[in-house]
Amino acid sequence: MIYQDRWTYSYTGEDYDSYEYFDTKEEAIEYVKEEITVGRSNLSFPVFVWIGQIDYEFKPEIDIEMIIEDISLMAYNHSPDRGDNYLEDVKEEHQQELQEELQKALDKWIEKHNYHPNFFTIKNSFYYEVEGVE
Repeated sequence: MIYQDRWTYSYTGEDYDSYEYFDTKEEAIEYVKEEITVGRSNLSFPVFVWIGQIDYEFKPEIDIEMIIEDISLMAYNHSPDRGDNYLEDVKEEHQQELQEELQKALDKWIEKHNYHPNFFTIKNSFYYEVEGVE
């Protein structure tokens, strides 16, 4: 996962949506200090921010049972008299095979088009005070 254990920041302590990620908390602090102090003379200091480490990143996963059920429903809707049993007896190993193939395809597609999730939970967060520049 591309963001796991990297550091980011928040002005609210809840929304870590800066889209800036750092390898260390020190890099995150330096970035925040520069962002706040450079060209922002209208701010009243001190400014407080939260610095936190990314703990969990959502991983989209294929639910093969749901996909097979959806296909079965499409078959039934297409032909109620003949399609109501479609894919009812798919063997477990065939489901697993399809699951793996579709998961690979999804992962490749996400990587190709950069559709990585950009939301996560935060651990090791702390409140940081940025003081004004002289």
